[in-house]
Amino acid sequence: MNYLAKMEIELLKIKKDLISLNAEEILSPMGNSGGVLDLHTLELIEEYIIESNKIMTPMGGYAVFDAVDLESNVKIEIEGIFFQIGKVIKNMLRNSEQYAFFAVTAGDALEIKARSLM
Repeated sequence: MNYLAKMEIELLKIKKDLISLNAEEILSPMGNSGGVLDLHTLELIEEYIIESNKIMTPMGGYAVFDAVDLESNVKIEIEGIFFQIGKVIKNMLRNSEQYAFFAVTAGDALEIKARSLM
């Protein structure tokens, strides 16, 4: 296995007040773009947004490194997680001077809350 990079991620705390959602942003990816919802459903969504903002712990991270020649079996390791670069990504990285990898999360509290309600 050839490694393109073994790197650590630079962690960032994200302020909750920088995150805003509305019902339409939630419903659109679910297939209800432009649809009319009853008031009760909209109120429930707004309540879920408020509750989510209380319990989420948003954070993100990134890693930047200089580009290297891409080999056929190159893999990337970031803090113990391995990523294999496929054809599409290799083509996107070609002729780059640097690479940047980003990851973000809202934390695990939302998933824990949702599972506890099942």
